[in-house]
Amino acid sequence: AAAVRHRLRAAAVRRHARFDADVAIQASGEIDARARILDCLPPHELLRYQLALIDLATRAMAAEISVAADAGAIHTGLRAVLRRYVPAERARRLAHALVVPERVISASPRASAAIPAGPTWLELGRKPLSPTTVGDRAAAFDQVMTTLEQTERWPSAAVPRWLRHRQIQRLAHEAAEQLERRERAKKAILLLGGEIRRVHLEIGRRLTARGTLAEPAEVELLRVRELRPALVDGAPPAPATLAHRRRWLARQEQRDPLPQHFRGVPGPTATAVPTGRRLTGWAAGSGRFRGTARHLDAPEQSIGTDEVLVAVTTDPSWAPLLMRCGAMVIEQGGPLSHAAILAREFGVPAVFNLPGAARALDGRPVEVDGDTGIVTLLDEGPPDAHPR
Repeated sequence: AAAVRHRLRAAAVRRHARFDADVAIQASGEIDARARILDCLPPHELLRYQLALIDLATRAMAAEISVAADAGAIHTGLRAVLRRYVPAERARRLAHALVVPERVISASPRASAAIPAGPTWLELGRKPLSPTTVGDRAAAFDQVMTTLEQTERWPSAAVPRWLRHRQIQRLAHEAAEQLERRERAKKAILLLGGEIRRVHLEIGRRLTARGTLAEPAEVELLRVRELRPALVDGAPPAPATLAHRRRWLARQEQRDPLPQHFRGVPGPTATAVPTGRRLTGWAAGSGRFRGTARHLDAPEQSIGTDEVLVAVTTDPSWAPLLMRCGAMVIEQGGPLSHAAILAREFGVPAVFNLPGAARALDGRPVEVDGDTGIVTLLDEGPPDAHPR
């Protein structure tokens, strides 16, 4: 009875998350297709539009998390079924082949490039990169079934064989559908974030014209509850308050990252360069790969399929690079981060939470073991002794 109640609640949550995700996907597409003219909107209507966008984006974020969790659970179930007939590592590869994307989900230039309400691709003067990994899911399914039918444990009777065939087909379809919905929801969140950014800049332009701000982008110094008094009532925060926030942000941008473990109030700490030939982090994407490590610090840089991408941190704008590299080593992040999810989706070996990896590995031949979380240096010399 408890299991039945749990399944009923899970099904209700799944339906609600799918509905919210689909609404956000549809609404963001319409917003992108027909951009509103903001400079002629009265202040009250502009603020109402901003709050509506924030509400929709917040619902989309919650839905994206639920859809991602559901997709991961279905994918785990698919691997469990395949493990009945093939070893675990091969089952993982077959499961990845069954959910390979069939369509390219490209970002809009008007979307936030990295974080919702952050600078857009247009604002940064860059073009969003489009993922190029697409596949024929029907052909992949036929190949997987051919592999399974050749195993010793595959049912010989017609009815059990048909039932197992239908089960794998259903799980593969549901996992692929949810993974695609997750990516489309993430695209919608960033597009809604780009529209929020456009509204904020319009508010910033109006406050700049009044002399409240030095430039429109400084609208980010205001809190949400301060926008209405500043725009409608003519009661913005005091110049000294804005100057204090400006200096505080500048100091924070220069500080070292917080430690991984701490007690009480943490303070920033310099990242130490790891030593030794075997560096251990979190196993985020299974598989093993050998190649030359290459440190990237911006998503517009390029990476080869025979190289190991090394970065301090990533965001959704890095997706094309994460799907193109041979393996990835990220200093920050964990198994539930967006990069880790992409790594598992596309079978890219990945190790996360390895502070100092960028300085220790750049330009050196390495082996990335995504099953154990170990990165092994394949040479004995210092990084500067090798071409970058």
